[in-house]
Amino acid sequence: MRNDFPKPSPHRNESPSKDEVQFIVGGRYSVRVGPGLTKAQLASILSLYQLDPPDALVRTTRLNSTYWVDVHGRRYVVRVTQGRSLEHLQFEHELLRRLDEQALGVPKLVHNMARGTHTPWARRGRFVSLFEYPRGRPLGRFELRAGHAAQVGAWLGHFHETSRLRRRSCQLPDLPVVVMERLERLQRALDQRRLPRRYRDPIASLARWADGSPWIPSDLPSGPIHAAPDAANARFVNDRLSGFVGFEGAGIGPRLRDLAHGLHEWTWVPEPKTTRGPAGAHDLDAVKRLLEGYDSRRAMNEVERENLVPMLSWLALADATACLVDFELRRLRNRPYRDYRHGLARLRALEASEPVLTRS
Repeated sequence: MRNDFPKPSPHRNESPSKDEVQFIVGGRYSVRVGPGLTKAQLASILSLYQLDPPDALVRTTRLNSTYWVDVHGRRYVVRVTQGRSLEHLQFEHELLRRLDEQALGVPKLVHNMARGTHTPWARRGRFVSLFEYPRGRPLGRFELRAGHAAQVGAWLGHFHETSRLRRRSCQLPDLPVVVMERLERLQRALDQRRLPRRYRDPIASLARWADGSPWIPSDLPSGPIHAAPDAANARFVNDRLSGFVGFEGAGIGPRLRDLAHGLHEWTWVPEPKTTRGPAGAHDLDAVKRLLEGYDSRRAMNEVERENLVPMLSWLALADATACLVDFELRRLRNRPYRDYRHGLARLRALEASEPVLTRS
């Protein structure tokens, strides 16, 4: 199918201010942190955990507040968090503790000298947490195979079947609500000429797709969800899944959202030779094996099966609208660029994948 939607504009992204950097954690939180920690500041933080100064440190490119530090051959992750409630931090840490007890391969929290898992740091409500990540590395997009998808499905099913933690204040916003709010924001930007007119057609197309997508029922089985079980957050050792990281955006939501996110990320095969913008298709064998892996740990009920395709539609809409807001409207430069047309390609591909998804 032709992709006649406009290419993203050449980037003249907004530079972050001199003393602050803004980024999104887990696709949900807008967080501001200072310009970066020095090695001396990191050594001061590590001393709270009775660890020596780092032998080496690497500031990650994905999140400006996260650092890898090596201390005597052991690697730790230092994360500075701001803009989240203390209750949400406690929820994340309690969830990680319970998942670790189930041997699910999640970041292990290191306790400080006061036996705490988050340490107040500096001003404006920053907290520091120290983790040890599971072994392994993330896989690249073109390394993904159906066998990996099956393991991800089984991991998600195990996670959903065993996690029973509840926090009303940690409820994640419904995807349809998020999408409609973004579409309204984009339409206002068009009307106010803060977005070029060439984006009018793709935004109108997304709005029509949203209007035609069934609303997700509110009575779906819910509980703790990861909210971002993608390849960047998975760790593999010799093609075996060792666990997941990236629980910053975890919260309470429909479990179907995690499963759909897994399908959205782990079964998509991009077309590298396209000349008309992003394109691709779902690997139907990977779709089948991911769903079988999930069902081996936790069986979906009929309502969930009926709403799997609508949830995938809303995820693709959320992906496309987030890219338009962040990279075409706000012109962020402090995160890896993502093209909104990938979301549109996934929406079109759902039509071909729907028979397999509805039969599974």
